Amino acid sequence: MLRHSARLLRLTNQILDLARVDSGLFKAVQNNQDIIPPVREAVLVFTSLAERKRIKLVLEGVTEPDGASKVCVLPFDREMMRKVIANLLSNALKFTEENGMVNIVFHQNEEIIELEIIDNGPGIPQESLQGIFTRFNRIEDANKIRHTGTGIGLSIAKEFTEEHGGTLQVRSEVGIGTTFTVCLPLSRESVDVLPIADQSSSTEPDPRVKLTGQLAGSGTGFASHYRRIGG
Repeated sequence: MLRHSARLLRLTNQILDLARVDSGLFKAVQNNQDIIPPVREAVLVFTSLAERKRIKLVLEGVTEPDGASKVCVLPFDREMMRKVIANLLSNALKFTEENGMVNIVFHQNEEIIELEIIDNGPGIPQESLQGIFTRFNRIEDANKIRHTGTGIGLSIAKEFTEEHGGTLQVRSEVGIGTTFTVCLPLSRESVDVLPIADQSSSTEPDPRVKLTGQLAGSGTGFASHYRRIGG
């Protein structure tokens, strides 16, 4: 009952998001802030769902060699990026089979950050990739399984990413898995950016989530929207 209620709530929120985007009134309110805490929190929120499906979540590239958390400040709308990351993680867990793995990999250089969500599911045929970001398009994987869902989440993720001057791309190989890559600029001259946001209540790393810091150089609010995903 709770899961059905949670699905209905997510569907309602997604439809409202689309309506706001189409009206032209839903613009990103971009603050200079650290993007690492929202990424960590996204992984934490989906940990229970991953555990239920016996899927291993691995977060990489967010720690320094000494184990301290990286800090990466850029202009972004926290609420929008919550939804981008949550939709991509939800999609990855949906298509990953039991005992599989989903990697969330953070990269950074002098101009951009990249966040890769990589699953080792059955993969998506090339013909199905063509309309993957089309609204209400429900994806069929390489096993010819059309998973439950509204076909809205990926469309929202792409539109919200582009609102930040970024890109959302996908690549997939049948039998290997699928990778979604969010790319965001570290600075934007064409938008008004607010001062650095207060992140004093950001979530600390959770011991249940495996973190790796092998890619050297390379928050709050999720729970209120998605706390019932794993329960």
